[in-house]
This record gives sequence, C-alpha cells and structure tokens, in this order.
Amino acid sequence: MTATNDTQDEKEFIDWMENLGFELHPNLGFKNYGGSASRGVYAARGPISTGSVLFRQPDESLLHPSSPHCIVSDILAGKLAKSDPFAALITPLFWSSAELEELKGTEVMEQLGRDEIEATYHQRIEPLVKANPIVFTTEDCSMGGTLEDFLECGSIVMSRAFDAGPKGVPAMTPMADMLNHRTGLCNAHLISDDVAGHAPSFVAINDIPKGGELINTYGDHSNAELLRRYGFTEENNPYDTVDLSAELLDDGSGDALKRLRRINAPISFTLKASGRVPLSLLRAAKLCAIPAEEYKAIRPGQIASHLGEISSDTIGSAAWAVVSRAVAKRLMQYATQTNDDDEELLKHPDNLPINRLNAIRVRFGEKKILIKLLKHARKYTQ
Repeated sequence: MTATNDTQDEKEFIDWMENLGFELHPNLGFKNYGGSASRGVYAARGPISTGSVLFRQPDESLLHPSSPHCIVSDILAGKLAKSDPFAALITPLFWSSAELEELKGTEVMEQLGRDEIEATYHQRIEPLVKANPIVFTTEDCSMGGTLEDFLECGSIVMSRAFDAGPKGVPAMTPMADMLNHRTGLCNAHLISDDVAGHAPSFVAINDIPKGGELINTYGDHSNAELLRRYGFTEENNPYDTVDLSAELLDDGSGDALKRLRRINAPISFTLKASGRVPLSLLRAAKLCAIPAEEYKAIRPGQIASHLGEISSDTIGSAAWAVVSRAVAKRLMQYATQTNDDDEELLKHPDNLPINRLNAIRVRFGEKKILIKLLKHARKYTQ
C-alpha cells in the first residue's frame, strides 16, 4: 500500500495497520481529493477485480467502548494528530454563527439538535468530568472534558462508526472509514467475515481500474442528512427531501390541526426530489378544505368515505389552495424564496468556501422541491 506523496502520518497509519495484522490489497493507496472529501483510497498500483478482498482487519483493531484502543482514550491522550481522518470534523455543529445563517430554514437546522446535545453534556458528562479531575488534567491529556470535546467525540463516532463491534455495537473501523461516498457509484462493500479473529471485510463489488477511487455508500441520504452527519454534500442529490409541517396547512385558526388529529394525520409530510406528492398530504389538504358547516355534518367514522378518492386530479382546487398556501409559508422560512441567486452561485463552486457551498446545495435542493410543488399546486387553483 502507498501513501499520498509519502506523507509521514499516512506512513505511520500503514505501519500501524501492518503491525496489527491488517490484510491490505497490494494495489491500494491513499490520495488527497481535496474539498470535503479530503483523503480517500484508490487503486494506486493497478486494477482491482470484482470480488477481491480490499482489506480485512483484525478484531483488535476495532475501536469501541470495550476496546483497549478506545477512540475516546486516544483523543484524550492526544494520540490522534490533526491530520488524522478522525479529526477532520466539518459538520454544522462546528460552524460559526454566520455559516449557520446560510442554513436558515433547512432540515439541517431542524435536526441539528445542538440544544439537546448541550443538555446531555451538562446533565450527564460534566458531572463525570468534575468527579474525575485527575483523568482530565494529566499532561498527556489533550482534552479537558469540555462541551467542545464532547461534541468532537460524538461527531467522530456518528460520522465514522460502523455496526461492527461485539454484538453489533457501533465501532470505529480504521481504514474502512477512509472510503468516501458517491451516490450511485459504490464499488466496495462491507461484508460479514467468517475468519476467526477478524472483523468484517471490504470487498470490490465492481472492477476498479488503476487510478479509480474506492467508493462506499453511506446510504440513500439527502444533502441535509449527509451534511448533518458527515460534513459533505453532493451536487444534484436525487435523494434530497424536505418536510412540510402539518401546522402549515392551518390558516391560523387551529381548526385544521383539530381535523388532522381526528384522522391521525402525520405531523409532517416528506416531499422528495422525484416530485411525487404524498397521498397523505393530499388527503390532509382535502380534509382541511372542507367548508366548516359541511365538516360539522360529517359523522364519526365517515370521514374516509366523505373524502372519497384521493389523487391530484380529484381533491379539488380548494385543497390545492391549502397545499399552495402551506408551501409558500414553508418557503418563507428560508432567507430567500427563489433559487435564482443560489443557482448562479452553484455554477462556480470553486469560488465558494466549502461550508457555504454545502449550505447552498442543501437549501437549493430543498427549495427546488418546494418550488416544483408550488407550481404544480397553482395549476389546479388558477
């Protein structure tokens, strides 16, 4: 295996793996791809055929709570250099206020959970730190058990761990987490291994030409989820989604929400990049559009029959007006309601700081879905 430009940290990493008994395909090498992808693994010395074992690691190399090489201990002891892949943390938890403002209205801000994380730290971790000052004040310790330390450790585990530890517990898997993600281009896959003393292995599921990057899949995630968990986004992500809260269907009177609770409607409706409108949203919109006097006359248990067939063509203009109003309100949650400026910015991605580029991709994808639905709804209301 070869290192990128013979960098010292990569040489040390390779030596560490070989000393532990990793089985590494001879054609593998590290490469710096720049951007949010940073380093990756590629076929450096020659092609790799389908079915080849790319690497197999011993059980003792896994880093989990019961492991002697626990990643938290390594971080506390300062054993991980800032150039280490574990230390490359660029998720929004570490962004500045100005950078987070670029994500205003997006699903990232809805799901980031910074307040909950801080509460957990103050309730459970901080008392532990204060009760064990010696552990966090030694000369070998690079961390003091602060909130930022807690955020760093949590982000490392969330973005790098595989369910590969004992009994399927999350475990850090050095080398496996070096593989980058590209939607639709996965050529390497984690498989269970029957070899005693070895953790699961990565194998090539497609032929990989010389110079080709080894690509894993982290799942079919939207850009909001990729950014929140892993710190990167993809251009034109086909799995982008945006949620439309049921509260937005209400006209402010609260009546719509009472109606939706009566049919156990979801609290939000997930809109996808495919453009297909969820039937649950159409049903909810039709229910909200029923005139008050007509709604009062509906007997318990007869709502479904009263609503009748649910489709884009049958719910009527009043229901589509409800959808249109809800989508317009959802768009108002962003700093801008159109995509014109963002589309222009995305034409020159190299001119943008990486965090801003990722934020623009997230909001552009979400607004694109909403704008498409708004145009569709207005066709039925004009």
